[in-house]
Amino acid sequence: MKLKAPQRLWSILTPIILASSQLHAAGEGWMTDFAAAKEKAAKENKTLLIEFNGSDWCGFCIKLNRQVFKQEAFKQGVKEQFVLVELDYPTNKSKQSAELIAQNAKLKKIYPVKGYPAIILADATGVPFAQTGYLEFGPEAYLQHLQSLLPRRAQIKQLLEEASQLEGLKKAEVHMKLLSTIPERLIHHYPGIKEQIPQLDPEDTTGFMAGLKLDAAIKQLDKDIDALYDDNNSSKAPALIDQFIAERELSRSRLISLEQMKLQIQVSLAKRADDLDLLQKHVDDYITKYEITGVSKQAALTRKVGPLIIAKRNKDALRISKEIIAIAPTSHYGIKATRYEKIMLERISAQAAKDAQKAAQ
Repeated sequence: MKLKAPQRLWSILTPIILASSQLHAAGEGWMTDFAAAKEKAAKENKTLLIEFNGSDWCGFCIKLNRQVFKQEAFKQGVKEQFVLVELDYPTNKSKQSAELIAQNAKLKKIYPVKGYPAIILADATGVPFAQTGYLEFGPEAYLQHLQSLLPRRAQIKQLLEEASQLEGLKKAEVHMKLLSTIPERLIHHYPGIKEQIPQLDPEDTTGFMAGLKLDAAIKQLDKDIDALYDDNNSSKAPALIDQFIAERELSRSRLISLEQMKLQIQVSLAKRADDLDLLQKHVDDYITKYEITGVSKQAALTRKVGPLIIAKRNKDALRISKEIIAIAPTSHYGIKATRYEKIMLERISAQAAKDAQKAAQ
């Protein structure tokens, strides 16, 4: 579903930042020769950390570089486990050799990322097992995030070995586990995982074929919702999602995904109507109804904070920020809420000083 939204602020700020930022393009610790990087990773038994970067146009690439990659804590912490590879796709390619441009163009076809910056973790042969990107983390937290993805490599290897020794339904079941372990955007690097399941499980005991049909139905739902937006009837979208849910038996993960889609629309509609109390209610109802906890709860609560900050409801924004931080202070949302907390405390302090000054007059 493509929600209509204003152009990102970063598209405006990028030219300004580019004028004052030194990018890491082919810089310290980063390799650009992919074959050489694979050799190094094999020799040192390390993981390839491949960054797809747009060094002279991508605002979030610049932020990730400044907030994480240029920091000494990252430079030192990354040495033991990773070989850093930069694949840069700048608008101005005058500083790149013809060989480098050709290599990067080829690799872009092998790893067809959909947004920049994209960070892919791969083994020494170049087979990827995890993907991430820009997150509002400091260098230490970003390193922890990368390290949390490393066990996936061993998990995939173990499942592949297990599947190679099985036949029929049991093999199909292991393939289903692989599908839940390998990111969807990377599954094409593991040929046969998806393709073999229908033959291994003709009765669809695993529910694979039913899942494909549901995927197709959800894609059609996305199109129907986009059509409502095109016709200025977005207020009808939540009811359309409710109807879709009511007509099907869904797993919790599918249900939550659809409810998150509905919540996103409800929040957007409430902001448009300048009804922040309704916005808060939508978020609270979602959290309560589905017993949302952990980082997922942080993500939902974060939807409440931004509009409150804009509305200068400082105490409410501070209260919710503290609630987010208490759940997991070092998560993406916890770090973001810590910044919100600082803003709110400064605002509240400034307002208190103004009130005191008025009272003294």
